[in-house]
Amino acid sequence: MLTPNQIAQVKVLAWQTGRLKYLQRPSQRLLYEAREAAYKSSRKYVFCCGRGWGKSFYLFSGCVETALQHPGSDSVFVAPVQRKVAEYLEPIARDVLKDCPDELRPKFYTADLIYKFPNGSRIIVCGSNQKAFDNIRGGTFKKAAVDEGAYHDYLIELIERVLLPALNKGNGYLELGSTPPDVEHPFDQRYCTEAEIEGYYFHATIYDAGYPEDQISEFKREAGWLEKEHRWKSPAHELTWRIEYMAERGLRNPEKTIIPGWDDKYVRDVPKDAYYPFFHKAVSLDVGTKHDLTVALFGYYHYLNAQLVIEDEYKLPGPEFTTLKLSAAIKVKERNLWGSQQPVVRVSDISDIQADLNTTHALPFISVSKTELHAMVNRLNMLVDVGRLVVHPRCKLLIQTLKNGIWDKNRQEFAHSEIGLGHMDALASLIYLH
Repeated sequence: MLTPNQIAQVKVLAWQTGRLKYLQRPSQRLLYEAREAAYKSSRKYVFCCGRGWGKSFYLFSGCVETALQHPGSDSVFVAPVQRKVAEYLEPIARDVLKDCPDELRPKFYTADLIYKFPNGSRIIVCGSNQKAFDNIRGGTFKKAAVDEGAYHDYLIELIERVLLPALNKGNGYLELGSTPPDVEHPFDQRYCTEAEIEGYYFHATIYDAGYPEDQISEFKREAGWLEKEHRWKSPAHELTWRIEYMAERGLRNPEKTIIPGWDDKYVRDVPKDAYYPFFHKAVSLDVGTKHDLTVALFGYYHYLNAQLVIEDEYKLPGPEFTTLKLSAAIKVKERNLWGSQQPVVRVSDISDIQADLNTTHALPFISVSKTELHAMVNRLNMLVDVGRLVVHPRCKLLIQTLKNGIWDKNRQEFAHSEIGLGHMDALASLIYLH
């Protein structure tokens, strides 16, 4: 049994050597040990845990360790906020540094959002939303810790274009942690999946965090569990528990999803019968900007089944867009699908493009407006809810957008996607057709 004086000496030694595992709770030590194992074969470490693990404390303490172990080095702690970054981190940093000896304690420079250590090391603190991370481009880092990765708006750009180049220059390590997202997000789809495959992933639920059973029961009641009735208050409360505490990946919040009733059972090939030539064919087109996609959909209304059937799609990235390329592709798709039969209508959202397609390329389109976006989406949702939309399996972009398309934070416009869905352009094209 160590005396209080011996304990104090051990703590000082831990800070002098930059080995701060003693600060971690038992659950955080699991994260710590999994990180050490991951770094034996990779310079990346990804973990997905529920609430109650102290993820932010653990990540910042890792930056402090790096600063102490590597004099003169730079580390970065990235939070999922744009403003008030200092307020976000201040209570966490205070807890981490409470035992730090004065001669090793860093000084925080509020204006620069930098912790400067006596040994010349620095921890740079920044937010990421609205690309607030632009000020750290071109740096050289020994460590990058990304907190709550599922809540960063531009996670791929942050990691691939900012952090990894800086870590490569500094021979540094990336650490990315979060609870799962409740919408399609690259934290889950890309980084957790890659980490699982490559062997540098850690996953845990609230039950793995070391809390006593009565405390977990209290968490569950707070999340909306009705103990006496043995049920959840609502499906939304159950969803919160499964995502926030059980860390289940792949779940989607219907309140954020544009087409919450979409189901993959509506993905199928409708055989062409003797009536097929008599169905009215149609083409819809959503023209994207340089950062979005231009998407054309090809379909018809099946009068006998009372269903809108989408047979094919064509997508063109914004930087590759020309009306020559677009018109040629549309004509080829129409010919392959319908032979000499012409569509009864082609609809698009941008009149200037329509004029060029019509006069230059003999491909007439009529205009449609998105001014009543919510009403248009509502009509599409009603169509989906009664099983009257069918999509061919080859329409991969449309299927993924129906499944994972989300509103922006204000629920006014479609969100921009980091997973290849553009500005939900396939969905925009579909509502024109409907």
